[in-house]
Amino acid sequence: PVDTASALGRGLGRLFARLVSRKNDKIRENLLRALPDKSPAEIDRLVVDVWGSGGAVLAEYAHLGQLSDTRNGRLEIRVMERIPTFDDPGNRAVFVAVHQSNWELAASAIAHFGIRFVSLYSPPFNPWLDNILKTSRQALGCELLPRDMSMRPLIRALSGQRSHSPARSTRRSPRRRPRAPADRYAAGR
Repeated sequence: PVDTASALGRGLGRLFARLVSRKNDKIRENLLRALPDKSPAEIDRLVVDVWGSGGAVLAEYAHLGQLSDTRNGRLEIRVMERIPTFDDPGNRAVFVAVHQSNWELAASAIAHFGIRFVSLYSPPFNPWLDNILKTSRQALGCELLPRDMSMRPLIRALSGQRSHSPARSTRRSPRRRPRAPADRYAAGR
């Protein structure tokens, strides 16, 4: 089921790429900045691949538990350089990862070392979708903090012997971002 879901999501993402030209312009612009030596045809292929990769990641959410299990050979963890946090999870660290393949699994790799950590994420506006994503992300073994208004909870977590992992990247439209009431800061103390 994981391979089928991933392939289906990749195919739907690639199909979606052909339907959203305005979004493709932004991706194309970013790729041209990052890869100025690529030809226009190569950039166009990469735009479609970006959508395919995103579709695969979305389809894999329901399978994060299976994907993050090191016993089935789907997740391989390589430590290139040991840091004190690996030997003593009480030593806090900030982990950073690239968006490569299923970026959600970076958090799972950290949890395999017994490291308690929090991760920031950008919740979608749709609360139903947010609940689905949070439920799927439980398999990652971390506490999730919504990105907005998270500075104090993040500092409390880091003060409490927990590390910080890569931010989850669910996007939401900046045009529709709600404003936090001024007294919300006081409520977080």
